[in-house]
Parts: sequence; C-alpha cells; structure tokens
Amino acid sequence: MAEPYYADMDGLPSRSDGREAWVYTEGGGWKEINAASHGMNSQPLSKEVFDKCFPDTPPLPPEAFKDS
Repeated sequence: MAEPYYADMDGLPSRSDGREAWVYTEGGGWKEINAASHGMNSQPLSKEVFDKCFPDTPPLPPEAFKDS
C-alpha cells in the first residue's frame, strides 16, 4: 500500500493513503473520514508545505493506517 500523503482538505490538515483518510477537525482531534470524499476534496501537499501551513498539527492517532 502507498505511504500516506499529506493534504489540505478545505483548509484542514489531512492524511490519506487512498484507502484510508484522516482529517484534523476544528474541534481539535483527528477523525477518520471517507477516503473517496477526501480524494475529491483535498489538495496533496509536500511534507514541507504541510508543516508550514499546519505547524501545530499533532501526530495521527495510533490506530491510523494500521491496516495499510
């Protein structure tokens, strides 16, 4: 499976590998979302740009991408 990529989904930090997707919500936590929806509504970013745009984003939860 592909390495999870960094993305901007409607102004929120997100990660996806095409099968699984996570977005950091405005409420302050990572939430798993539909990967197809993420693919249609996100803009892939390099890690450097992601870190610059979203500098205070905490790590993904331990359950993220376990089966990928």
